[in-house]
Formats: sequence, structure tokens, C-alpha cells
Amino acid sequence: MTEELKLETIAKGNYSGLEGPKNSWIINTEQAWSAFYNKLESKNILRPTAPSVDFSQHTILAIYMGEKSSGGFSTEISKVLQLMIHSLYTNRD
Repeated sequence: MTEELKLETIAKGNYSGLEGPKNSWIINTEQAWSAFYNKLESKNILRPTAPSVDFSQHTILAIYMGEKSSGGFSTEISKVLQLMIHSLYTNRD
């Protein structure tokens, strides 16, 4: 059984301090969020403050499609599903 989870975009852009091949992150602490956001915005002269997140209630999923040599590319998380697995174990002894 799967359940669709609520999804909210808190940051999206075309230019960041992230480098290298495509990657993804699961961020669930303020410390990890601060470090990730600082790297994300490291090339932004204005350096906006990281959006506030209540990590007791929320988890951040971040994706990066890697560097591209031209414009016209984009990526986004469109759906998040929670997989619920129920199992029944029977001992036949």
C-alpha cells in the first residue's frame, strides 16, 4: 500500500554552488540543511537566508541534475510516495 505525501517546493533555480554529476540528498536536521543551503547559495552574491524548516515534522528532499553546457534543462520532484509494507510471519513449528 502506498500513500502520497504532501510536497512543497522551497527552493528552485538555474544557478547554484552545487557541482559535479547529478545527485540527491535527504536532509533531516537543521545542521545538514544549513550546510547544504550554504553550498547551494555559495555563488549567489545576495546569499538569502535558508527557509525555516521544522525537522520534527518535515524532511527535505533535494535533487541536482548535474552541470549542463547550455540552458533549457530542468528537473523537479513531482510526487513523493510513502511505501507501507505489512507482513505476517507465521512460525510453523
